[in-house]
Parts: sequence; structure tokens; C-alpha cells
Amino acid sequence: MKKIIAALGLLLTLAACASNSYVAPVAADRKATIKTIGVASIVGDKMYFTRIGITIFDTERTSGDTSAWGIDEGVTQALTARLKDRYSIVPIAIDRTAAINFEANKGMAAQEVVYNAITPPATPVDAYLVLVPTESRDFISNSRFTLDGLGIFRSPGFGIQVYAACDLYLIDAKTKTLIGGGQLGFAIDNVSAVDFLKPYNLGAAMRGAELAHRRVEDKLAQAKDWPAFTPEQLDKVKAGIMSLLNDSLDYPLKGIGLVQ
Repeated sequence: MKKIIAALGLLLTLAACASNSYVAPVAADRKATIKTIGVASIVGDKMYFTRIGITIFDTERTSGDTSAWGIDEGVTQALTARLKDRYSIVPIAIDRTAAINFEANKGMAAQEVVYNAITPPATPVDAYLVLVPTESRDFISNSRFTLDGLGIFRSPGFGIQVYAACDLYLIDAKTKTLIGGGQLGFAIDNVSAVDFLKPYNLGAAMRGAELAHRRVEDKLAQAKDWPAFTPEQLDKVKAGIMSLLNDSLDYPLKGIGLVQ
């Protein structure tokens, strides 16, 4: 996961600051050849809880198994709903472990690692669209902590927030090349002068977009690590992350050019 951001080599000029959302559109002539798309998501098996204390000595990062939450199924359904009117959509199988095993595939572009983890569907497709975990410097409170994949972030003054540091890869099904992509996020409208004064918003405001994150109920901040969350609290976390994922898909899909 630490190296998955390297896959977007063709996007580096658009991703000068990894804490902000970015997209790279598919070339118009290439997009015209895409009729069928294989869709998958490999982000939903784990969530991180990053708790930032008053001092740097009072911090903790834990994680929990969320593979039973149906997150990837929900993402696949959301992508299918958005694309089915323009493309033939085929759910695809992908080996999640192999898709992020960069240590065993050193020197290989990350989109190739993801591509090689896909089981080709019985129905041939023109491209694969896969949601993958990435990493981003903490964009919430500028504490310089790295946030990976899906997670929960708690820090003084910022309450508790769910976030999604994830990339959509659009990969040519024949050549393994990355033909478009982008991070989950939201476009920023009507940015105020106050927003520009906040260090954690400055880069995002300048680019007109920010990585996907959303504040949730403050009472969830009672937890000090992942095991401390109650089942009722986890239900709220699940609802928050599912809503965030669904709402933040439009930004990269529109930027890539797959939806209007």
C-alpha cells in the first residue's frame, strides 16, 4: 500500500501535493473505444483509527477487520449504477493480497501489479476500473501523519472524521497501461478567505478539490483505539464511510470522463 501511489506516474504533474485530490482524464479518442468495463474494489477489508493526542507522545494508530461490512460490494454497486447507462459493466474478481504486494513485484508499475491480480472475466472487456487504497499525508489537521486507505481520524479541535484515501485506476485490459485515474474527493466551491488561512486547506483550495473526508458524531471520539469502539459506534462508522465513498466517487469519475 505504501507504494501504490507510484502507479500514477503519468499523473505526477497533477499530484504535486499528495494531500489533495487529483484526476487525469482519458484521451477522447481512447474513451471512444471503451464499450465494456470490468469493475472491482479492494479497499474494504481494513480500516485504520489514527488518534492524535494533545502532544506527539500521545498518539496511537490501530486497525480493525472490516471485511464483513460489504464495503467493496457497495462500491462496485455504486460504480455500476453510475456507468451502466453508457457502458456494459462486468464485475471482476481480483486477488486483494496480490494487488498490493509491491515488495514481491519490485520494479513493476503498480497498475501492472493490480492488473496481474485480476482474473480475466469470461466476457472480454475493454478496460478495468479498480478502486485501490493509497496513502496521503494527513490533510485534516496538518500533523504530518500518513493516512492509508479507509479510516477514522481523531484529533483535538477537529473531532473525529472518516476519510477515504483511495484511487480509481482505469487500466487498458489488453496493454496493462494506465489510461486514466484519480483520487476520491470533492470539488470545492465558494472557498472563503478563512479557508485559505488554514494550512491544511491551502493546497486543496488552490486546486479546487480535496481528498474525501467527513466529520461524524463527536461521541465516537470516546474510543482510544479500534477495540474500544462499541458495536453501535461501529455501525455509525460503517454508515459514515459508506456514505463518504458513495458521495466521493463522482469527482474522479467525472474527471476521468466516464460520467458527465
